[in-house]
Amino acid sequence: MSKFGKLKIPIKVQDGKIWIVKDTVVVKRGDKINEDAAEILKKLNIKPIFETLKIKAAILKGKYVIAVDNLKLDAGTYRSMIEDAVKYAFNLAVNTAYPTPEVLRVSIAKAHMEALNLAVNARYMTPETAQYILAKAWRKPTPLLSNSAESPRTWASGYSTTAAGKD
Repeated sequence: MSKFGKLKIPIKVQDGKIWIVKDTVVVKRGDKINEDAAEILKKLNIKPIFETLKIKAAILKGKYVIAVDNLKLDAGTYRSMIEDAVKYAFNLAVNTAYPTPEVLRVSIAKAHMEALNLAVNARYMTPETAQYILAKAWRKPTPLLSNSAESPRTWASGYSTTAAGKD
């Protein structure tokens, strides 16, 4: 009953029931519905009314008539366009190293990978680059053995078997 009083709704109690004495505007158009008003409207089974307009045409700048077919929006197409725009914007931000938390995570990882790649290609040996440099050397044939029948693997494996005493 106190909520009715807060909203200035005149009521009376008759036979154990609450009666609203007269029609009252609880919320005006455009106003935000507060919690008390929402609760009372729900109890009274008053629901919002949603109306739609059916647009037949539009006039642009007083000169051009746009038909209804050109006014219909495909939500899926616009969603896809917005997703593409976000991807392109993020790509641009990463490539320009625009300093935001989202971009910096990617930019730092990208810079690390590029530095690692540069160090490996320059054969700059560090604990982090050693495995990549050795793997690259293992895969790449050396000029001295390129004309030989032996590959670096058989040459290296020959040493390992001899060193182990299996020969």
